[in-house]
Amino acid sequence: RRLDLTLFLSYEEPRDNLFLLSPGIEVKWSRQFARLSAYTLGGEFMYDNGTGYVLEQIGDATSPLKAGVAGGHEFLLGNFLFSQQFGVYLYNSNPDHPDVYQRYGLVYRINKTFSAGISLKAHGHVANFLDARFGISF
Repeated sequence: RRLDLTLFLSYEEPRDNLFLLSPGIEVKWSRQFARLSAYTLGGEFMYDNGTGYVLEQIGDATSPLKAGVAGGHEFLLGNFLFSQQFGVYLYNSNPDHPDVYQRYGLVYRINKTFSAGISLKAHGHVANFLDARFGISF
């Protein structure tokens, strides 16, 4: 069993030559059920600057915060974790994003406490952004 607290920073380009960084935090619980597999349950909060840009363009003053819960699966490959999660937004202010998302991640566990990696977030069939993540496990 593992509880991860992960900080991430995503990169997005909502239009040509406009690069935005969006910070977030994820809390994820993982439980191994087979030699190479674990199931996960977690939640995330994100300040989405890409959504902020979209809302600003349409004249909406809504906060670009996002919050969601996700469940999924991890492949445990030595020090590498490959994860797939399916999530539902509890709060989503972006009119262009549906209320469900997928997240695919590849994380390297530096030791039992620290990890680093990347993940890709997709809405439907559209991959929206990559993020870099750094985590602490308890």
